Amino acid sequence: MGKVGPLLTAFDSPHLSESNTGLGNVLFQIASTYGIAKSMEMEFFGRHVFEFSQKLRIQFGFHHGETIFRNCQNNSTSPVDVVVYEAPNHHKLFDITLVSKIFQLRNQSLLTQGYMESHVYFDTYEKEIRELFSMDDASKTYLQTKYPFLFDPARTLIAIHIRTGNSIVEIEEKYYRKAIQFMQETFPTAEYVLFTNDLSNTLVQSLIHSLPIVHQVQEREDYLELWAFSQTSHAICCFSTFSWWGSYLIANPQKRILVPQSSVDYMKNKYNIDEQKIRTEYYTPETQIL
Repeated sequence: MGKVGPLLTAFDSPHLSESNTGLGNVLFQIASTYGIAKSMEMEFFGRHVFEFSQKLRIQFGFHHGETIFRNCQNNSTSPVDVVVYEAPNHHKLFDITLVSKIFQLRNQSLLTQGYMESHVYFDTYEKEIRELFSMDDASKTYLQTKYPFLFDPARTLIAIHIRTGNSIVEIEEKYYRKAIQFMQETFPTAEYVLFTNDLSNTLVQSLIHSLPIVHQVQEREDYLELWAFSQTSHAICCFSTFSWWGSYLIANPQKRILVPQSSVDYMKNKYNIDEQKIRTEYYTPETQIL
């Protein structure tokens, strides 16, 4: 039986830092190769996930290997036969050429190089993906103790993610005002949970002062914030893979997920791709574009 897993783009990224582990990108690459492995009756190949976990521990003292990546490090000592590459301009789209290449080499040990940021790779295995990235007991206890409101079923919680500085698409006041208005009209008693890398930002301050009840979650290790995000009911997202995964992991079957139209415009112009493909291959069906 062959193996396939990701050659993680974050490992050698010049942007890798204590405040940016590329977690959202990594989760896409794990989930997509996991989905391919399942569909082709291959084993998941977690060698590079293990190596990346070790790098995060050595450089930053992080614990991803025992937490968010704990179920993704199997076959970590197996040799690599072939590296298979994603086609150009398919970062946010399903790449059928990549899948075909893997199928032809399915009896070997493969690593895939690419972003692979499309839920189409793993839609069939959503339940397994959720389990793969589920909270470990120690992290759950930590979050329950520090942020008990996240685990109160009587509350309607709306995540609001505002990322500044290193975002491809700059934060847009018009989008956030519109998204907040929509959520307030739809869920008038909801409380908001803020995730931001820049609480002192003037626009961030202005937005949160327009909200009735705001909780903030801030952690040094990003997977804790991701799991906190996943405990909310609905989400106002920015254009980031962290936002994508935080909202994807929300368990509420009636969740409302909002994203900015500017994210679609950026992908359409950057990769010269059809808007409908972005809406169906990158964003999930429950996503509402404002």
